[in-house]
Amino acid sequence: MMRKASVVLVVLTLSVAGLVLATQTVKQKEERRQIDALQNEAAALIKEGRLTQAADKLEQLQVRFMNAEMYREALDASLKIEQVSQRASDRKSPWNYVRIAEAYLGMGEKDRYLDWMERAVYERSFSKLDYFQDARLNALKDHPRYKTLVNACAKVIGVGQPAKEFQVTLLDGSSFSLHAQKGKVVLIDFWDVACGPCRREMPNLKEIFKDFKDRGLEIVGISMDTDKTLLYRYVNEAALPWKIACSFDGWSDSTAKLYKISATPSTWLIDRQGVVRYYDVRGAELRRAVEALIRES
Repeated sequence: MMRKASVVLVVLTLSVAGLVLATQTVKQKEERRQIDALQNEAAALIKEGRLTQAADKLEQLQVRFMNAEMYREALDASLKIEQVSQRASDRKSPWNYVRIAEAYLGMGEKDRYLDWMERAVYERSFSKLDYFQDARLNALKDHPRYKTLVNACAKVIGVGQPAKEFQVTLLDGSSFSLHAQKGKVVLIDFWDVACGPCRREMPNLKEIFKDFKDRGLEIVGISMDTDKTLLYRYVNEAALPWKIACSFDGWSDSTAKLYKISATPSTWLIDRQGVVRYYDVRGAELRRAVEALIRES
């Protein structure tokens, strides 16, 4: 009886193992199918000259490779993204270099990772300081080059330093200059209509502006949009109550270049003395930061 039970158990175990293997094989085939489809779509878009759309497909492909720990393939996709992006636009995104760096990190090539992250920071002003807090990078945190890299990134942001002066023309035709805001807490918000995180943050900004505008808060939104109709429609539909400027020069906008903007949203919170105190804070953290600066004399 025991022997028969043991045989049944072995058969069941083998059956389950076979089912798991079959399921994994199906998933692998589906993943391969989707990868092939993205590669074909990207190749077709490049051939048609639709380079921005091709870069989007390549980014999706790169994410799939990274998630599957196919780091060599992810590196190839990342290098292709950089090539296509340079043909599509004058914008030199540091994130292309970050993707290349992370593919090398996945392959265990720490020096190559640091090479490309240094290029992202020094050549393209990578300024996402919170990126360096990722647990994946713990093994690098005592590396001298890594520490220098973090310090260089912090310097790009300029927290603790006087904010860079600028003057812009607002959508209503009036002029806004930062130097004229001394004595106020100023939030500079670089954004665009197509940016999902930007739009999701708008209700929070509206609440913060409503609660603190009479206590010394000023918000100026610098739009990176190039489509005038799209921008005006969104501003009106969303009923954004603060000052908004847009040169319609996209990533060539002079203020964006001054602040070395490489992605949206990018926010800079400046105290009453004109010093940058917070960078890229949102949600409840932004409310707390604004309230703290408002309370300062």
